[in-house]
Amino acid sequence: MFRINGTIKRSLLRSSGFRFFGWASVLGLALTGLLTLAGCASAPPAAKPPVAKAITIEQRINRLIKSGISGVVLQNMVMARCAGIAPWNRPYRFNGIGDCYGYCRQVWNAILADGSPHREDFYPHPYNLKRWLNLPGGLPVNDYPDPNWVYFSNPKVLVKGDLLATAQGHHWGADWHGGIYAGNDHNWDSSHLNGLNGAYKRPLYGGFHYYYKPLHVALLTPSDAGKSCSGK
Repeated sequence: MFRINGTIKRSLLRSSGFRFFGWASVLGLALTGLLTLAGCASAPPAAKPPVAKAITIEQRINRLIKSGISGVVLQNMVMARCAGIAPWNRPYRFNGIGDCYGYCRQVWNAILADGSPHREDFYPHPYNLKRWLNLPGGLPVNDYPDPNWVYFSNPKVLVKGDLLATAQGHHWGADWHGGIYAGNDHNWDSSHLNGLNGAYKRPLYGGFHYYYKPLHVALLTPSDAGKSCSGK
């Protein structure tokens, strides 16, 4: 009986030991899993790639100046584009594309894009009027009121290529008008003024009293184009 009991006791011990060590193994695996999950949860998130900042019109203007496209060089470029795409902006259309400011944006945005007048757009070459309208860092849209628009009463302060407006900034509406100064008291604009329908060179519109200073500065900045290596 003693042996039997001893056998039984040893069997019970073995069985209890198995259950103890078996449960210990299970608990150990579970604990390891929890620690692993905790380690994953506490790991720092992967770094996100930097978001590119939108280019501004000031940055585009500075690029032009640094490339030697300023002063008279820039003035002539603006005048050439005004004339080159004018036939495509006839008749006048009040739609944000073929209207006064749509025409101004077609002229200036193409030049701001890469410093080229893009003569491939000039009449009679095929041209999409919307091509340059949504250029990031192009002419400001709906920026009224904006201190970058400077008041003038005497057109003698203007230079060819100046962006002109009837208010201190752009806003959509029939009471707003924009154009580009052409020199000698004339301007390029798209309108019904002077009995002409669409984009033409006209006598300076009397309602223009603001010019856009950032472009004005570039148009006045002497260009390095054509200078020799000596800087002369």
